[in-house]
Amino acid sequence: MILRYTCLCLWPLLCVLSTLLHAQTPSTPAFRLGTLADGLSGAYYQSPKTGGPYYLKIRPGFLSGPYAYQPGRPFAISQKDGQGLEQTLALVNIPPGIEHPLVMLFPGPVKGPNDTVLPYGTFVLNDSAQVAPLGSVRFVNASRYPVAVSVQEQPIEVMHPGQERVQTIRPSASREDDTSIYATLKLAYQSPQDQQWYRFGGSEFPMAADARYYVFLRPKLGDDSILDPRPVLLIRDRAARIP
Repeated sequence: MILRYTCLCLWPLLCVLSTLLHAQTPSTPAFRLGTLADGLSGAYYQSPKTGGPYYLKIRPGFLSGPYAYQPGRPFAISQKDGQGLEQTLALVNIPPGIEHPLVMLFPGPVKGPNDTVLPYGTFVLNDSAQVAPLGSVRFVNASRYPVAVSVQEQPIEVMHPGQERVQTIRPSASREDDTSIYATLKLAYQSPQDQQWYRFGGSEFPMAADARYYVFLRPKLGDDSILDPRPVLLIRDRAARIP
């Protein structure tokens, strides 16, 4: 009887301790994955959770994940060739300090270790909602040329290769009678041959209130080594999937 009474008294304390310990357990670091190239089937990486291959969803216009990774340890994205041999597609090295990394694949060729050549390269963005909140458009210049961006008829801003900017979108003046929000873009790139600016894209697209958008800019010249000819890649990122 005394033992039962003691257990009943201690039970609330045990529940509180269990809750505190669970809350203090660090979450597993994870990344999301997107591509500027065509979709890839059968691509995988070595998951730190299972120690074995874990297959990845890689298709244009879609961010997949989350996928667990071990901070400070680079990893490879691989695929089996027609003979069943493992082929390294790309190497991923997530910099320290990025709590919610987004890994983007882009078409190569890219120089790998020991004078190898890889078919794809990667770059990493901070995928946090604090960096790009709902209702924003995140522009990323993923090309080798300066790109000029104008949003909602605002002054043109030049983005150099690798630069990014986050723009909160307001309803355009021509759509004030509409409850939707539309992003109006005007885009141009600077040619390295004559240093002139050429328009390569511009459009108007509706924005959902419960989403944010990635816009990857990739103007292409005739002698460009980038394989994918699409100059603008738009990805809608729903609130439920934002880390």
